[in-house]
Amino acid sequence: NEADQVRLQREALALAKLSHANVVGVHDVGVHEGRVFVAMEFVAGQTLGEWMRGSGPEGLRPWKSVVRVFLDAGRGLAAAHARGLVHRDFKPDNVMIDDGGRVRVMDFGLARTDEDTDSIELPTDEDSLAAVRSQTSSLSLSLRLTRTGTLLGTPAYMAPEQFAGKAATASSDQYAFCTALYEALYGGRPHLGTTMMELIAAVTLGTVEEPPRSSKVPAWVRRVVLRGLALEPVDRFPTMDELLAALADDPAVRRRTWLIGLGAVVAVGGGAWGLVASMQPESEACTQMGLPLATVWDDARRAEVREAIEGTQLDYAPATWTRVEQRLDEYSSQWVRARTEACEATQRGVQSAELLDLRMTCLDERLRSLRATVDVLAHADSTVVEKAVPAVAHLPGLERCADASALTAEIPLPDDPAVAEQVAVLEGRLAEAAALEEAGKLAESLAIASEVLAAAEPLEYRPLLVRAWLLLGEVHTSLADYPAGEAAFERSYRLALELGLLREAGAAATGLVDLVGSTLARHEHGRRWALDADPLTRGFGGSTTRIAYLNSLGTLSFHEGEFKAAAAAYESALELSEASSDTVRAAALMGNLGGIAITAGDLPRARDYLERALALERELLGPEHPRVGRTLANIGIVSMQSNDFENARDHFERALDIETRALGPEHPTVATTINSLGAAFIRLGDLERGIQSYERALAIKERVLGDHPEVAGTLQNLGNAMEDLGDLERARAYHLRSLAIREATLGLDHHEISMGLTNLGRLELRSGNSELARQYCERSRAQLEKQEHPSQHFALSCLGEVAEHEGDFSSALAYHQRALEIREATLGPDHPDIAWVLGNIGRTLLGAGKAEEAVPLLERAIAIWGPDTDDLDRLPSLAKTQLVLARALWDLPEGRGRDRARKQAETARATFERAAGPSATPRRFEELAEADAWLASHR
Repeated sequence: NEADQVRLQREALALAKLSHANVVGVHDVGVHEGRVFVAMEFVAGQTLGEWMRGSGPEGLRPWKSVVRVFLDAGRGLAAAHARGLVHRDFKPDNVMIDDGGRVRVMDFGLARTDEDTDSIELPTDEDSLAAVRSQTSSLSLSLRLTRTGTLLGTPAYMAPEQFAGKAATASSDQYAFCTALYEALYGGRPHLGTTMMELIAAVTLGTVEEPPRSSKVPAWVRRVVLRGLALEPVDRFPTMDELLAALADDPAVRRRTWLIGLGAVVAVGGGAWGLVASMQPESEACTQMGLPLATVWDDARRAEVREAIEGTQLDYAPATWTRVEQRLDEYSSQWVRARTEACEATQRGVQSAELLDLRMTCLDERLRSLRATVDVLAHADSTVVEKAVPAVAHLPGLERCADASALTAEIPLPDDPAVAEQVAVLEGRLAEAAALEEAGKLAESLAIASEVLAAAEPLEYRPLLVRAWLLLGEVHTSLADYPAGEAAFERSYRLALELGLLREAGAAATGLVDLVGSTLARHEHGRRWALDADPLTRGFGGSTTRIAYLNSLGTLSFHEGEFKAAAAAYESALELSEASSDTVRAAALMGNLGGIAITAGDLPRARDYLERALALERELLGPEHPRVGRTLANIGIVSMQSNDFENARDHFERALDIETRALGPEHPTVATTINSLGAAFIRLGDLERGIQSYERALAIKERVLGDHPEVAGTLQNLGNAMEDLGDLERARAYHLRSLAIREATLGLDHHEISMGLTNLGRLELRSGNSELARQYCERSRAQLEKQEHPSQHFALSCLGEVAEHEGDFSSALAYHQRALEIREATLGPDHPDIAWVLGNIGRTLLGAGKAEEAVPLLERAIAIWGPDTDDLDRLPSLAKTQLVLARALWDLPEGRGRDRARKQAETARATFERAAGPSATPRRFEELAEADAWLASHR
């Protein structure tokens, strides 16, 4: 009726104005075709009821976990009550726990009216109740009951006064809350009844069931719940806020408040910890240093984390839990020892009270990081489980908390206790953001770090700003928001230097080496940041910061083509990692060194590093972890380079099996391995399965990523495959799509755009469209030259080939020689990639009639490659160069090179056959036919 509509609209509007973390948001309220509608926030997750039913093998979740979740739900109720709103139907199925673990109360009775078809009216007098007893005896206890204008709710959770027909109030919400809490704690509701009237009798009599004998719920919790279940509203808590305060007031925590409070005093005022430790006997002050761990890493939290990790049902989840538990136990034990040692040092008189304060403050910060990491793990999903072991392994080191010189150099907290307390809270939030970032929850980390930054700026405690900007730089970079990442790192760096926070300055400069120098390919700019990061990380910040810098330096050197320098930097980082027992980073660095060795063509060395990384990852992460799959795939690439295609296929298939089970069949990493498997099939002569694998990889990436640079890469692979097969039309279509995606996602000036343009230029040249080929290659050259990118030699070589095709050998020679200058400047004179450019120059000189000048360059190219190389990626170029050398020898004056020319042509033909292998494509047949034709005409 109209009165109900007015009430519903009024309450909906009031709820829409309620913005609280534990209440589902209302976006819109209105009337459509005479019915009130409410548009609410969508929450992905599970109901509180599902969470309760999803408990472990013992049937119940740990009581501390239950209390923690219900405290959040209760805060939502309390916030609504403060706005004059009554829920009327609080129960577990009206509370959501989202995928991030946030608890939100929903469904404030707004969608329920008197006309609900499953509603009945209950009279209040005993005679009338008796009259309907027979018709209600079999009704479900979850049935919604309505008395016109007043009675709304679910019988199993309704307060006694509601059964008497009285209006629902905040006190009846409290009763429903405690009923649900009782059910979660003890596994059954406080009032039993198999029929409606049995339930009503139990509720109205106030009889509460006894808890199971096996219950571990403390008596003080039961007392709180029973007061909330009092028969008379006046005997319950005056407000939800008071109930929540009582529920949060754990006497065990209160007993150790003096210990935790001392740490808080240090944070705010300083000096108190040292004073107490020096005055108290050791037995009183230093023997219970582990008490603060009680709510951070104890049996209840252990059970939560295990349940969350194993609850993902990932194949590698049990192995991950075993390793996470071990590392958290070790870290916690080390933390207690460090705290105890700090306390005892002051008692023995070997350490000042002031230094003890600093050490305790430092250890409190580590405890915040531990708490934040455990909180993230307690709500683990597949993303978190994949990164769980590294996240725990990368908890901040404790050694700094014993470094007197480092601690005394720290900037103290503000003198104002209120401001200092706000800073401490924000530091805790920043630790939470850092834990989320480490676990791969980037969007959540970004939101919290941004909130911390906004809240910290008015406090004028600038060290907190330094750390917030530093974390934002890392998160923005991981999210590919490179301009924001660069700006954040730079702000952190400048402010850190101003404040003398050299460790943070070194970390920010390191981030810029990686982002600016490698990711954005501004190599010279990255080198300038390295000049700052090197001394800062060498002298400050410990091994972790130095390892990060050396890793970034290695990556920058790799992108510059300085492979020896890259390997040296990675080796130094690996040595530090192994010395500091940082096995997680050591495994990653072994993988990097394997990649360097692959690029340099040192395949035995590559295999050695990758096999070492594989063994370490299996030990660290378990044999079914996706990182194990990735390393298996990399070993497969080494086998591909070694022409052991069957071994490569086997490694790719093993990697694919692990990754598919760990990440799901639609994950981009799975698509990458399928792509590699396609290349193995092609090399084994199974072209059909090879192309099918490429197309399958493309389909996954398109579904998951949409228009993304990774999709463009797979399209480029397909374009190259089609070109090899001689299907130039399909090759062109794939390359054009690849280019369009890169231009849309990376911008017109990104260096990857130029590679797509060069591919299209060469394709058009092969098709005979030299003018269009020139346009593509010139666009590529101009773009790379503007960026001073070392890859511009590809575009220059493409322009040289176009000029050759048109008979303009002078221009062609200029392009190829410029490409050689650039390549030698970055790779040196003897790198295998130099041979390709030398071959281009030799071919151009031959075309210009300068055979004598061409011969030594072509011979040098062949010597660099090695005439007996078995690298299938280089064999086609080697064969072509050998054939060009045969032609040059034939054209030497007075026929003096013709005998050598025929032998060289035979060698070229044999190399073409080796290059074709079992998977001869039309393109390889064309090249072989060219050698046969030359030999036939030069007998």
